[in-house]
Amino acid sequence: MSAAAASDDTPLYLHVGFSGSRRLFDAGAHGDIDAKAFEDALVPLLAEQIRQACADLKVAPHHALCGLSQVAVGGDFAFTRACARLGAVQCIVLPQPLDDYLAAVSPSTKQPDFTGPEADRARELAGSEHVISTRVASVASGRDERLDDTNLEIVDTSDLMVCLFGDDAGKRGGAAAAMQFAMSRDKPVLALDLAVHDGRPVLTRRHPPPEASLLAPALQQPVAPKLLSAAGPLHATLSIQRVKDRHSEIARSRQRSFRLGAAAIILSHMGATAAAAGALALHGLTTPGLLPWILGFELILLAWGWWSHHRLHASHAAPEWAEARLIAEAAASAAAMGSVHVALAHLRTLPFPLPYQPMLRSLNTQHLRDSRARAAGQAVAAIALAYVRERLGERDADGRRGQWNYYDRQASQARFRLRWVVWPTFYVTSGLAILSTLLKFLMVLPWPELHAWLPGFEQLEHAHDAAERWMGFFAVVLPLVAAAALSYAAAHDLEARASTYRDMAEFLALQRQLLLAATSRAELARLMLETEYRLVGETVTWYARRRFTSVP
Repeated sequence: MSAAAASDDTPLYLHVGFSGSRRLFDAGAHGDIDAKAFEDALVPLLAEQIRQACADLKVAPHHALCGLSQVAVGGDFAFTRACARLGAVQCIVLPQPLDDYLAAVSPSTKQPDFTGPEADRARELAGSEHVISTRVASVASGRDERLDDTNLEIVDTSDLMVCLFGDDAGKRGGAAAAMQFAMSRDKPVLALDLAVHDGRPVLTRRHPPPEASLLAPALQQPVAPKLLSAAGPLHATLSIQRVKDRHSEIARSRQRSFRLGAAAIILSHMGATAAAAGALALHGLTTPGLLPWILGFELILLAWGWWSHHRLHASHAAPEWAEARLIAEAAASAAAMGSVHVALAHLRTLPFPLPYQPMLRSLNTQHLRDSRARAAGQAVAAIALAYVRERLGERDADGRRGQWNYYDRQASQARFRLRWVVWPTFYVTSGLAILSTLLKFLMVLPWPELHAWLPGFEQLEHAHDAAERWMGFFAVVLPLVAAAALSYAAAHDLEARASTYRDMAEFLALQRQLLLAATSRAELARLMLETEYRLVGETVTWYARRRFTSVP
């Protein structure tokens, strides 16, 4: 991300994935160890290892932590408690729904994965205050495939992978498989070996510290003492509204810069070409003192155009406009979904550029955190009505608010500019250029019979030369005006706006009816996600067009 689209004070979530052994120690060899006391002693050690890994990766203090794990016996219990100790939020990722997960039976031992007390404890941890979501990562029918899918989901969503190797490290779907997945994807890995010494846990790093070069650039910031301090949690609050407002203002500023620069480039080159053609047309027909003024004016216009072009590209106005609007729209989407506690899948599935992935994951995490309490107790009809009014807008008197009104208004404006500004200018100036060139063509042909047919033709030769010069002037300038009209349409993206914005307005009009008619929370969530997918998807498509657009 550019400097316009990200800064050091923009909080992000560092997503820490975890996979660990179910058996922390060999109960046969250490039968005198109390499992609960052993886990209690392991939690601060694991939290400190995660804290130190963040320091090794040079993660800035304004980055918050989000843990990702299952809620299995052993390592997952300890990791969940370590997240709470660090002040991190956590997302539980499961291979199947929680009830089925807790009732699962191992196919090899024919024993339940959880005893009754362990299942109760897993439910208690999954319902902890810092756990913001529980989701299922697999629809596979086989147990091994479900475990692999879950490990892959945790690895792919993580910035750092923590793998804890205890007594059963080599089992299918365990820490070894997760570490292999992470290393194949060039993810930083914190591999920890768990041993027992004098009845207490000992953690040893299996590899050197995680490489900072593997971390997303957006998360690589200078180390600050606050991060290394044992006092206070590693926690920051990401304000979705703040991200939206900040990047919306950046987008408006860069848009103004781009459009002013584009206008300056087009007008200066049009003026310079007109001055050059005028100088040719008037050469030898004016007083000697006028021609230098015309040529000087041409030089000024050329210099102005060159400077405007250089300044526009040096300022990166177009890419920064595109980047800021993309982030602002993603944040607006997250804010609009604030009353529905559901993962923002469209922020992950849409083809956003890779540098934006940390920000998008952070927006989704903060949304899950904010919406967990906000969504409770609200009626479906009230949520739908508020979403339609605030996000889509209504055809009210001013017609200004909401995406529906925005797309309808912008499509109409784009069609008006194309129909009454661009195309008339292009066709009229092109037609006059053809006429001027034709007249000049006729003037330069030899017409000896005119001397016989037209008395006094010799006296009209001076006027003939002047007309020929002016026809040449118009033959040069008018095609430039026609090209400028097309450049204006391209710079303002008029054709794409007229088509895609009209389609979007029609889609939102239909979607509004479906949203207001929704009768269940699941149906409403699906319709809202579908709406956001289209809205944000249009911005992603616009970004692909605008990101590398220059002034033709």
